[in-house]
Amino acid sequence: MAIADQEIVNDSGRENFVRGVARIDDRVRGAVEWHVRPTGPQGSGILTSMARANCLIRLSPDTKRVESGERVRLRLMDASPLW
Repeated sequence: MAIADQEIVNDSGRENFVRGVARIDDRVRGAVEWHVRPTGPQGSGILTSMARANCLIRLSPDTKRVESGERVRLRLMDASPLW
């Protein structure tokens, strides 16, 4: 789970995985919280959004909009090299 740093829209009508950038914030009373934001435009041909991503933000079919500050599910991606 992570806190959304900005609004995320899911107007697809299906489960959606948004490319995102997750970070850890431990500045608030020593508590460790994950924060996440989308990488930008999510079109299938936009490779920069995938190259910048370190996670996928999971949006269920019934989630139409996530407001900034709401919690979302995410899946961190492995950053190890391919070779």
